[in-house]
Amino acid sequence: MADVAVAKKNPAGVLWWAPLGTPLPENAHDKLNEAFHSVGLLDEDGVTYGEDNDTTKVADMDGETALAINSSHEETIKFTMLETNEYSLKLRFGSENVIIDAAKESIHYSTTPPTGEKVALVADILMAGNDRRKRTVIEVASVTDTEERQEHAADAITYGVTCTAYRNSQNHFTENYIEPLKPKTQSGAVVAPGESH
Repeated sequence: MADVAVAKKNPAGVLWWAPLGTPLPENAHDKLNEAFHSVGLLDEDGVTYGEDNDTTKVADMDGETALAINSSHEETIKFTMLETNEYSLKLRFGSENVIIDAAKESIHYSTTPPTGEKVALVADILMAGNDRRKRTVIEVASVTDTEERQEHAADAITYGVTCTAYRNSQNHFTENYIEPLKPKTQSGAVVAPGESH
């Protein structure tokens, strides 16, 4: 059977963020630190990972490429949040620009250019077709681009963002973990998500 899969949403949440420095998961099943909060539902496009490479080519006297050097590399994660809640708004507009009054059940947010606030991101998906789950961990990221916001009766109010990933403590941009939906211990026993191995 071909090892082909499509991405489905994780029922517990797909896109999570936490303040910079929050302890990060090191596999696809560990429970996230309580500082991580889900932004809620994403739109039908899910999560898009982008890479932008600039390469400098050095030609010899015959015009043939003698050397190619990667002069820059950037990685991004793009998604559109469907829900208007505390954590989608704080990611989109910056934590300091969103005020939640729980007693009045009210939200006040201010619009500014991207604030540069750095956060940790985790994206959790289910891989339908091969019964696995995939977790992408970005140690350092910030919102660097935003989409238009439309408010009308024909479609949902959405908050589209593109986050730039920065190199982590291992000099990588992302760490990705793919594991069976029901992981096994070394003895072969099935372990439920969140249990210790």
